[in-house]
Amino acid sequence: MNQTLRAIFDPWMASFTFQTWAASAGNPAIRECLSEIYEEFLGVIGRIIEQINPDMPKEDTVTYATLIGSQVEGLLFFKQNAAKRMIDPSTIREKIIASWLSIILR
Repeated sequence: MNQTLRAIFDPWMASFTFQTWAASAGNPAIRECLSEIYEEFLGVIGRIIEQINPDMPKEDTVTYATLIGSQVEGLLFFKQNAAKRMIDPSTIREKIIASWLSIILR
């Protein structure tokens, strides 16, 4: 998750992701590719959750993977569009990981 959060604050990654979202709106092939990437991404998050909390019901794992994935996407969008107001990335990483762990370890 640290690697994912570091990528969010990479200016190239935020720009690429934002442009890919825009392109997917008008191009079914890009939309399909993006859908496959998201499915794989959420699967990776789900497997991390299962490693941290193997007793979590599968339905909850999928739900929390989706929640975490959507927060990552929201940070990418926010970073791309509100960078001047962004607080220190290390602070965001620290707080969001703590938040994710509190959810996963319920």
